[in-house]
Amino acid sequence: MIRKSNIVTSQSPLLTTDAVSYQANGKAIVEDISMSIFEHTLTAIVGPSGSGKTTLLMLINGLLSPTRGKVAYKGADIFELDMPRYRSRVALLFQEPLLVPGDGRTNMLLPFEFSINEEKSPSDDDMREAISLCGLPGWVMEKDVSTLSGGEKQRLCLARTLLLQPDVLLLDEPTSALDKRTEGHIVDLIATESRERTIVCVTHARQIVERASTIYALREGRMVSSTESNGDVYIDHYVGESP
Repeated sequence: MIRKSNIVTSQSPLLTTDAVSYQANGKAIVEDISMSIFEHTLTAIVGPSGSGKTTLLMLINGLLSPTRGKVAYKGADIFELDMPRYRSRVALLFQEPLLVPGDGRTNMLLPFEFSINEEKSPSDDDMREAISLCGLPGWVMEKDVSTLSGGEKQRLCLARTLLLQPDVLLLDEPTSALDKRTEGHIVDLIATESRERTIVCVTHARQIVERASTIYALREGRMVSSTESNGDVYIDHYVGESP
């Protein structure tokens, strides 16, 4: 069985960004972004293409360093933490599936080749359970990943990330390659997982935004709105633009 992390509630934010800005080649990509993300919640980040949403996830994950401001995890600057261990606890799943040549099993086991994750190395039963949770058949384990559809590859990567048992799951458009029926299944899974781990999701999917406890909207690299209300007017304004 997939081992679940112990649930510990807290009134303090688990993750914060404090006036975070990031520039590349002299251009501001995100500017003065402040967020508070609490344990066991689903947070949606919305906005049009090019608004800095993916960059923000990469800053939270520590793949990018802020030009100004600070990202903190449990109150500590993430760059003062052991970064490999931090990234194993705050895992980022990119929109584009990251797979190596080989079958599904090879790709599921890939993160566990690193010493930081060796203790979590999953059994075949663990992998099949994760695959099933993501709506994939068991034969994906033996299938060459080059023959899988875009949606199957996306879900295989999600299953692999769940096996890491992160405290925080950063998702970049996790349903972008899925049909409506499969999207509904993955949205239900994300909502269920948010009861046991913290999820931050960049999305244009209405179903995800409707279930989020907090919504942050970005435009041209700046935070233009944040709300704990997921009313239809708010959703209609920001959801449905192409990712």
